[in-house]
Amino acid sequence: MVRRILFLNLFLVIICQADIALEGQFDWDKDGKAYCEGIKLAYLELTEPRIMKINVARIEVTNPKIDFVVAQADPNAGQVMEDAPKYKICTRRQTVRAFMTNARKPVADGGLGLNVVLGVNTTAWGPWPPPKGNMYAGNLGLVVSDGKLVSPPVKNRASFIIYRDRTVKMLNPDEDFDISNVYYAVSGFAQVLKDGVCTGDNALHPRTGFGLSQDGKYMVFIVIDGRQKGYSEGCTTVEVAQLLKYYGSWNGLNMDGGGSSTLMILDENKKLKMLNHHSGGGERSIACPFGIIVNN
Repeated sequence: MVRRILFLNLFLVIICQADIALEGQFDWDKDGKAYCEGIKLAYLELTEPRIMKINVARIEVTNPKIDFVVAQADPNAGQVMEDAPKYKICTRRQTVRAFMTNARKPVADGGLGLNVVLGVNTTAWGPWPPPKGNMYAGNLGLVVSDGKLVSPPVKNRASFIIYRDRTVKMLNPDEDFDISNVYYAVSGFAQVLKDGVCTGDNALHPRTGFGLSQDGKYMVFIVIDGRQKGYSEGCTTVEVAQLLKYYGSWNGLNMDGGGSSTLMILDENKKLKMLNHHSGGGERSIACPFGIIVNN
């Protein structure tokens, strides 16, 4: 019986790996929509193997006008949560919209004064579900904001790391990981695309994926809507890998998904616009939004 179950699980993964039949690779030069310098967008609707709505952003990491911003540590960081004593505070949860709004607000008005034009969700957190009234987040995996440690590594959690020289790597950092040359870092669940090889499971959910091109020049954010019958039914993690590869990634991570999956931009009217559609109908406060800045 055990062998039959193992064989069945292997069969399901193989089937999922063949589910999305996208030929070749997406041509960003021809079909990508120019959004602003260093950033292009794409949108895809699939009906097979199921209905999926997919939003994608490609960011030119090496463009000197591109910069990054990651949620900072809460002033109470390191304290034990009173209503969830298994967790220590790392950040205060906020929506991607609130994060981008505050980052764009002038410093004189209490903001960061940054031209953040794109935001995306990143890591999972605890406690989940959060106790009523608790807006804190812990157990984020490695998070570094402007060179400062926000959250330490968590075993077997893959991280997306941007070094000060703009080199980007995906790895599973250990507790002694050296962040002295790390500029920004966020974490996901697992690396589902490694050196062009797709892996993953067969569970359907809304998903967020982070990818990196083979030459390290481009990062890719992809958000697949799910849990919305007749609109978009989600995808598996192996399909996240397939989609990241189709859009030019050579390595990729499965990030937090579900109701947290978010991809937001600043539109032509300087208003924040959600590109995807949340499964829960509303914007979720998350542990660690990640923003892209375009400097003038």
